[in-house]
Amino acid sequence: MNERVVKDAFVGKVRVAWRAWEELISRVPRTEMELPGFYGERTLKDVIAHISWYERQMVQILEARRFEGSPLWEKTLEERNAVIQEENRDRPLEDVLADSGRVHLRLVELLDGLSDDDLNDAAAFPGMSPEWAPWDVIASNTYEHYDGHAECVRERIGE
Repeated sequence: MNERVVKDAFVGKVRVAWRAWEELISRVPRTEMELPGFYGERTLKDVIAHISWYERQMVQILEARRFEGSPLWEKTLEERNAVIQEENRDRPLEDVLADSGRVHLRLVELLDGLSDDDLNDAAAFPGMSPEWAPWDVIASNTYEHYDGHAECVRERIGE
C-alpha cells in the first residue's frame, strides 16, 4: 500500500506547485504562448489546456465521490492527449488561461473538503482500485503533472 498523507500537507503541496507553475508561465510573453515547441510541437496554450483537462477529471471524481471519468481514459496516453489537443486547438488563449484558473480553484476547494482518510482510502471513491491511494491519483494529475511540463517550458524559454 502507498504511504499515508495528511490532507493539509497534501493540499499545501498542490498549492505551492501551482503557484510555481503559474509563475513560470507568466514569464512567457503572450505572443509566444501559441508558438510550437513547449512540449514537442505543442504550444504552451496546448499544454495549459492539457493540464486543465486532467485537473477537470479530478474535479469530476471529487464532485461525484466516485472514480469514473471521461471515455478518453480508455485510449492510450498518446491518443488521449492528441484528442485533448485537437479539442482545444481553436480555443482563444484567454479562454484557456481563464478556464485553467477556474478549474484549479474548484479543484483546491474540493481538496480542502476532504479528510485525511478520503485521500488515503480508495473506498472513499467507489470504482477506484483498492490498491490505489486517492492522493496518488490526484498527485499524478496535479503537482507531479505541473512539474513534468515545467521542465519543458524552462527549456523552451532558456532557463
